Amino acid sequence: MKKVLFSFFSALWVSVVVSIVVSIYMNVAFGGDVNVMTFTTIVPMCTAIGAVVGSLFATIVPVGPIAVKIAHGLGAQPGSLSEILLRNMSIITIMLLVMCFAITAITHFVFGAPYPGDAAMTGDLNAFLNAWFKPIPYLWAPSYIASIMVDPLSSWLTVKIVGAPPVPQPKHVN
Repeated sequence: MKKVLFSFFSALWVSVVVSIVVSIYMNVAFGGDVNVMTFTTIVPMCTAIGAVVGSLFATIVPVGPIAVKIAHGLGAQPGSLSEILLRNMSIITIMLLVMCFAITAITHFVFGAPYPGDAAMTGDLNAFLNAWFKPIPYLWAPSYIASIMVDPLSSWLTVKIVGAPPVPQPKHVN
């Protein structure tokens, strides 16, 4: 149970921060501006969706361990800066795909939020895919930077709430 809680809270902090970055940066990247509505409507809605979807997805699908395996497969040593940087690259890539899908689907199909290519509201798959994938290249770098910045705080908060992560015990062979 501790492993699940550790995974959930680790993902929660990163999901919240990335969702906030996505909420604000998405407006700016596509010609909008940051105004009162950004902070009263867009940030809370997208952060709630992103935090719930991101933390649940990363708890069910072991995104952290997968990212660590990718980092080690690319030659990063455990505990090194290169491991942190490569791990976060993998995490952000996976999580942006999932979170952008959820935010696009929920905000547009449930809440009816408009976006260029409103045809997706009528079931136009091309418009939906465009709305899902188009922002990812613009969001990747700011999300990656935010994830690196929040990584130490995320680890610290998770350890404070859940305790140290479970350490696999070596198997003894007789």
